[in-house]
Amino acid sequence: MGITSLTVDCGCGCSLHPNKRNLLSIVNRCLESLTIPEGPRKLVLAGKNTHKLSPWWEQLPTRWVIVLLCFTSFLWCHLDRANRSIARLPKSQEFNGKSAIVGLIQFFSFWEYLLTQIGGSLGADKIGGKLVLGFGVIGWSVAIVLTPSAARLNLPCLPILGVVMGMGEGVAMPAMNNIISILGGSNSRGPVILSRAPVWALKIGHFCHTWGTIIIRTWVPTYYNQVLKFHLMEFGLVAVLPWLTRALFAYVGGWMADTLVARGFAVTSVRKIMQSIEGLGPVFLLSLLRQMKPLVLVVLSLPFLQGLDAFSQSGLYSNP
Repeated sequence: MGITSLTVDCGCGCSLHPNKRNLLSIVNRCLESLTIPEGPRKLVLAGKNTHKLSPWWEQLPTRWVIVLLCFTSFLWCHLDRANRSIARLPKSQEFNGKSAIVGLIQFFSFWEYLLTQIGGSLGADKIGGKLVLGFGVIGWSVAIVLTPSAARLNLPCLPILGVVMGMGEGVAMPAMNNIISILGGSNSRGPVILSRAPVWALKIGHFCHTWGTIIIRTWVPTYYNQVLKFHLMEFGLVAVLPWLTRALFAYVGGWMADTLVARGFAVTSVRKIMQSIEGLGPVFLLSLLRQMKPLVLVVLSLPFLQGLDAFSQSGLYSNP
C-alpha cells in the first residue's frame, strides 16, 4: 500500500490524502489547530494500555496494606504495655514507695483488657474489625497522652484512664483476628466453632500463654531493679534483650517446625511439640532462677526464657 492511499484523520477536521509534497503542511496545520491549556505541560498518550500513574503506596497490594496496619497497631499496643511496666518503677517512688497504688492502677487496666476480649469479638463480627480496631487505637492513644497530666493532676484520674486504656487494647486483638480471618477467606462464626473441643483447647492454651507472657513482661523490670539492683537508666539494653531473643527464636521455632513437617511428622504433632517447648521451657528456667548465683547467668537466662516462649508462634498461633 502506498502512502498516497492513506487517509489522515487527526480529529481536527482535516481528513486529507497526503503525499510526499504536502505531508509536512498537513502536520503543521494539525499542530496549529490544537489548543494547549495554560499550566504545566503533560504528555498524554491515548490507547488501550494507557493507565494513570499513582504513588507507590497506592500500588501496594491491599493485603500488604492491611497486614502492615495490623502489625503497626499490634506493635504500638505491646510497646505501650512494656513502657508501663518500666514507668511504674519511678511512679511508685512518687507515691512514697507505695507500689500497691501503682499495682492497683494496672489492675484496672488488665481486667478491662480481659473483659473486653469477648465484647471486642462480638463488636468486630457485628460492625467489622476495622471500626472496632480504629476505636480501640484512638481510645488507648488518648489515654496514653493524658496519663502524665492525670498523674500530676489527680490520683483518681489514673484508674479511669487505665480502664480506657485497657478497653482500647482489649478490643484490638479480636478486631485484628477478625480482619485477618476475612482476609484469609474464613467465613466461620462463633456458635459453630465454640462447639468443638479442639477450639477450647486452643483457647485454654492461649490464655495460659498470654497470662505467663504478661506476668513476665510486667515483672522483669521490677526484678532487674529491686532484686538485681540495676538502676533504671542501666538496664535499658538488658531489658530489651528478652524481646530481641524472642523475635529471633520465633524464626528458629518456625524453621524447626517446617523441618519436622518436611521429614514426615504430622502437622498436629509438630504443633504440640512446639507448644510443649513454649510451656515447659520457661517454667523450668523460672524454677532454677533462685539457685542461679552468677549475675551474668541470671541476666542471660531471662532472654532465653522469653526465646522459648516464642515457640508458641509455631504451635498455638499456627492454627488457622
